[in-house]
Amino acid sequence: MSAYANLLGLYPTSKEKLKIILSKLEHEDKWSEILPWQPIPVHTVPRTIDYHDATIVAMLSLFQANYIHQPAYCSTLFMDLYHISDNNTYILKLEYLNSTNGRTTQSIQLPPCDNLMCLIDILNKWLENRLPSDNMKMECMPRRLNQGFDQLKYNI
Repeated sequence: MSAYANLLGLYPTSKEKLKIILSKLEHEDKWSEILPWQPIPVHTVPRTIDYHDATIVAMLSLFQANYIHQPAYCSTLFMDLYHISDNNTYILKLEYLNSTNGRTTQSIQLPPCDNLMCLIDILNKWLENRLPSDNMKMECMPRRLNQGFDQLKYNI
């Protein structure tokens, strides 16, 4: 946010113009022509090193929803968390949008559940052995059992 504030500071405007701009923003869904400033992406990563598709693939793989395609650049996973007040439980629904021109998501049935809405308690139990624990020493142990931390060589 501070980068945007600094950029906006390069194009100062009067209070009167600012009032007009703000009043127009309430009624229109476009940038005001009065403000001589173009909003630009500040915190972006080039597509070649974005690895957006790797994140989507990893999540799909975790939930055993393997699609045989490389996710398009606009692919998105939606995790909808619902609260059921009757019994104070939570349920999760996972949806996948994989088309640049589509607006229809594909619901993904999570493996431990019988329908698209999965109780969070059931999902947590299923995820226990699939996610890293809080014990980083154990998680970062070498694969070969005969090699301990003291025998590891690091390239620093």
